[in-house]
Amino acid sequence: MYQYGAKWVGTDIAENQIMQARKMSEELNQKVEYLNVPTEELKLHQSNLLSDTMRPCWS
Repeated sequence: MYQYGAKWVGTDIAENQIMQARKMSEELNQKVEYLNVPTEELKLHQSNLLSDTMRPCWS
């Protein structure tokens, strides 16, 4: 969906996972916002969410 203009926000409670995901995004020249916070604590309005996806950083 990134190639169609979707805005991505990645979250994880583990800082090392955020760092790895950020590195991968930079290598692909993708702009992704990363937050080191439990997803349950996000203050996003449900209507702003297209989907939530879980993807390990090593896949």
